[in-house]
Amino acid sequence: MENPDVLLCKRGDSSFGVVLSQSLSFDCLVSKMLAKWKNLTQGCFSISYSIDGHPNCILDCNEDLSALYALDVTFGIGRVDVVVKESIGSCVGGTVDDGSSSSMAVVAAHAIFDVVDGKRYGELTSNLVESFNSWIKKERRLPITQLVDRIRVKLMDQMSDRRDLGLKWKTVICPKKDRKLGELFTLLKTWNVVRSNDELYEVHSDPSVSVHIGRRTCSCGEWQINSFPCVHALCALKRSKRNLNDYLERYYFTETYREVYSKCIILVPTIWKTADLDSCKDVLLPPLCKRPPRRPRTKRIPSTGVKTRKITCSRCGKVGTHNRSTCTEPLEI
Repeated sequence: MENPDVLLCKRGDSSFGVVLSQSLSFDCLVSKMLAKWKNLTQGCFSISYSIDGHPNCILDCNEDLSALYALDVTFGIGRVDVVVKESIGSCVGGTVDDGSSSSMAVVAAHAIFDVVDGKRYGELTSNLVESFNSWIKKERRLPITQLVDRIRVKLMDQMSDRRDLGLKWKTVICPKKDRKLGELFTLLKTWNVVRSNDELYEVHSDPSVSVHIGRRTCSCGEWQINSFPCVHALCALKRSKRNLNDYLERYYFTETYREVYSKCIILVPTIWKTADLDSCKDVLLPPLCKRPPRRPRTKRIPSTGVKTRKITCSRCGKVGTHNRSTCTEPLEI
């Protein structure tokens, strides 16, 4: 049985869990915190959470909690750590009845962001180093000077190939994102789109979301994370009859791809290189390192959201990601 999606509320060394659901309101969440921590300062404390792509975000209303729930459903986060801190300053909050005759004013203070504001890529991955090591698998045991030179040659070859590849593309945006748009258009349903003004639209999906075309935001959060229109945004853009290309980031266009690889790496003449490395005493060798325990990993760690191609095993007949040589399923006699 899968574990339910929870908010793990932390305050110092104390913590407790709250089930994250669409019906959970912000006032209910705050009342649970007040019931758990009797000595919590009623008038001034902050509630924040941090997940990949959304560091140190504040929770202070039902809209923020709904956006967090949408992110959890979309990316299957499962558990979100919520930090409660007492703070000093002006606060904005609501009223919660904790069961007594009087109501308590509960507020969430301003969040202090310790990162630079900016756009973050919407991929959750930890295998960048493994990818690079696999790319230089044959060269990484060379001395430092030779390793750097081999990497330079590989980069020259890679940029040349991608430059030729970009010249063959006929689409306005890169083919991968062009296919992504095609997939999103096939998912468009007969949702009712209501216009509030020229920029703000409401898409009556399940659940309904609000799309602000001018700000390029959607309450589901996907447009902000990927900087690429989600299916709700496409519905709103279709309703507004505007040009979709005007609302795509510049780095998704084929023209930008060609511009990136239009430059070339300057060649390094061999006249400046050492001819005989065996007779040279100034060769810098790789550092000595101890082999880590256990067997070395041979497979990359898959990224979150990666779609694997399903194959049919000729031994057990099941559809999955294994074949006859890697099949471990017991066969019936």
